[in-house]
Amino acid sequence: MAVIHQIRLSGNPAFQDTLKEVRIRACVLGVSVGQATEIGSLAVRSATAAEIIEWLEQNPWGDLGARDEAPNPTSFELREEDAARLRLLRGELIGLGRHDLTLRDIAHIAIGILAGRSDEEVRRPSST
Repeated sequence: MAVIHQIRLSGNPAFQDTLKEVRIRACVLGVSVGQATEIGSLAVRSATAAEIIEWLEQNPWGDLGARDEAPNPTSFELREEDAARLRLLRGELIGLGRHDLTLRDIAHIAIGILAGRSDEEVRRPSST
């Protein structure tokens, strides 16, 4: 049975701006055609629990929990290995005392982390 996580992305304007920048950059670097699913997969594959906790301390987006309406509502699916990686990240975060983070939160933060990576790091298939 296939493991799939459907993630609805926040309409938070700051997050949407970051997502747009990451999509364009991934296309320019030749690692994506800009689909949200590809960006989500790249992000989850490269993020670590330690980076997520560090990112939370800076949190440039404010509240992502509010389901603001995006101009074009976006969601993506994580399948198989990427879905398992997302669950593994959540388990690691729980082990580090961050019980409050949902799979959706983690996916959003992973995209923020991907946005801050160098071109070389974005080109690598995985940092894990």
